Amino acid sequence: MEDIFILILKCLLLGVIWAALLIPVIFNRGGWLKYLITVIVIAALCFVLRGYAGIINKMTVIALIALV
Repeated sequence: MEDIFILILKCLLLGVIWAALLIPVIFNRGGWLKYLITVIVIAALCFVLRGYAGIINKMTVIALIALV
């Protein structure tokens, strides 16, 4: 039970990071609803594709480094 809770929190964190990176690219203007929908979609994808967690984590680190 605790493992699934931690997995959901990790997916939400990745969703927040990727939403912050993708909102300016996908949408012309961002709003709280677009941000919330993007976070939920990305978190759901992360949860469904949890077998690819290593690749997703590497992509997140690369995207954050590229942002700086």
